[in-house]
Amino acid sequence: MSGPLVEAISAFFDEVLVMDPDPAVRAARLTLLTEVAGLARTTLDWGAL
Repeated sequence: MSGPLVEAISAFFDEVLVMDPDPAVRAARLTLLTEVAGLARTTLDWGAL
């Protein structure tokens, strides 16, 4: 599987430290991921990525 979405997701995880040492930054990034996962839940197979 490849394409713009996979590239964008890969770039996010390559360039962003989600589990940042700063609790506020970490919480914001985890919230972002939760919201994106919720939006994509019905159309995206996260396991396939």
